[in-house]
Amino acid sequence: MESKNENSVNVKRLLFGLGLSLMLAGRTLHAQQSDADHTRLAELRAKAETGDAQAQNELGVCYAKGQGVAKDAVEAAKWYRKAAEQNLAEAQLNLGVCYDNAQGVTRDPVEAVKWYRKAAEQNLARAQFNLAFCYDKGQGVVKDQAETAKWYRKAAEQNLPAAQYFIGICYLRGRGVEKDEVEGVKWVTLAAAQGDGHAKVSIRDIKEDVEDEQFAAGEKRAKEWLAQRKKASPVTQPHP
Repeated sequence: MESKNENSVNVKRLLFGLGLSLMLAGRTLHAQQSDADHTRLAELRAKAETGDAQAQNELGVCYAKGQGVAKDAVEAAKWYRKAAEQNLAEAQLNLGVCYDNAQGVTRDPVEAVKWYRKAAEQNLARAQFNLAFCYDKGQGVVKDQAETAKWYRKAAEQNLPAAQYFIGICYLRGRGVEKDEVEGVKWVTLAAAQGDGHAKVSIRDIKEDVEDEQFAAGEKRAKEWLAQRKKASPVTQPHP
């Protein structure tokens, strides 16, 4: 690595020597990291092969992302399935996504819904959202607005921003639920507060379309919901 200073030979030589040292040190560090990664992967594989569902799912993630191994969607799906069949919700969600996007398996929306449902029934918010979306679009299941709203609501209650936005729209339009603009404003406001892009854009239009009193009431409900959630869960929890 040569210096950008082309006016001093001495500086160039000094920095080249230093750069070489840093490069060699970097190689050593990289080798140490690689060794650690290989060790971790070997341990993970050993646990997975004994039937540990969590390890199987993590190994699937490694293959899906190419972490420590070459990317291999087929291997990822294989390990997700092993964990999913042991009723691990995260693996069921991951396997559902594989079927949804033809990653390592043939695309099968019906099979995707099957695995989303299993994870959703274990209260995994992201799976609940995906299941709601399937009902919303009629992918792998017959369109059903009531089921759509039901699952969006479950995920929204767990503070998943995208679900909060979509259930808010359901209330604003009366899709799958009785129309309730105050409740709709509440959920879209909560989603926008968490940075959901759709909600941040929509809230301005909603404010123009909804009566001022209803909009204010919706914001009030949002604040009350947050206060209740904070009171029930004083310790910050990981994202659902």
